[in-house]
Amino acid sequence: MLLGLAACAATDEAVSPSTAPPQATTPQPIQTARVPTTTNVEPDIKAPKPAEILGSPSSKLVSALGSATLVRTDIGAEIWQYRTDDCVLFVFLYPSETEMAVKHIDSRGGPSPENCIRSVVKTKL
Repeated sequence: MLLGLAACAATDEAVSPSTAPPQATTPQPIQTARVPTTTNVEPDIKAPKPAEILGSPSSKLVSALGSATLVRTDIGAEIWQYRTDDCVLFVFLYPSETEMAVKHIDSRGGPSPENCIRSVVKTKL
């Protein structure tokens, strides 16, 4: 009988709840795969620098920037305007030996003529 009581006592201790407080666990964040987006990545645009355009004949200008949005003819000069959402580029052409050639470049609305040329080329793509 003593053996029976001892067995019951051992079983009661094993079944009784622990008096130690439960351990708190920090929830682990769920790891998710991140897919890179390319919406903000600009393609490598091959745009000429203003110095590369200066002195160019009108035919080379058309190949580099495309057709102008507006062409204004003044006495002995042409002003080609290229308009984008970012800026307006003005290219001033004057007569040269064979055809009109670029003598001056200016831009409005953008940070620089170089960035405006990039915007024009980007729009052309």
